[in-house]
Parts: sequence; C-alpha cells; structure tokens
Amino acid sequence: MYSMKVFVHPDFNKEASRIEALLMGLVDTDELRRINGNYELTGHAFKALDDYEEEDRRHKSMNFAQWVLIFITIGMLFATLMQAQIIKLPTLLDFT
Repeated sequence: MYSMKVFVHPDFNKEASRIEALLMGLVDTDELRRINGNYELTGHAFKALDDYEEEDRRHKSMNFAQWVLIFITIGMLFATLMQAQIIKLPTLLDFT
C-alpha cells in the first residue's frame, strides 16, 4: 500500500505505533486474530463491515426521504399561499 519512503518519514514510529494500537484493538474485539505476527479476519469483522454498510445504506435512504419531504412541504406551502390569495398568479385554465 505504501512505498519504501514510508520508513524514512519523520513520524514513521508514531504512525506505526498508532496502527499497531488500532490492530490490537481489533484483536481485543475479536474482529482480527493475530497468528505469528500476521492478522486474519474473523467472522466478527465481516459482521461489523456488513453492519456498517447497512447503516450507511439506511442513512442515504433516509436522507433521500427527508429531501422529498422538504420539497413536498415547500409545494404545499406554495399551494396554500396561492389558495389564500397571498400569491396571485394569472389564471391558466378557466372552467367557468
């Protein structure tokens, strides 16, 4: 993922220890398993990823629904103002 330049970066040790702490946190929650210095995903990791994707999908869906409600509300407000004759528009169709 990174080139060899990462090893000469001034903050390499700090970032490496931060990444190691994150990995150990995932080991503690049983999302990763450490085997001989390597990490292996467990079923908990797949479930966590699936839950995150489901939550993100629901958020996007609710976002769309909220925007639809905003446009419907604005339309109803405009129709109400026209019916109360606060906003006057020329008659397009006259059925009398």
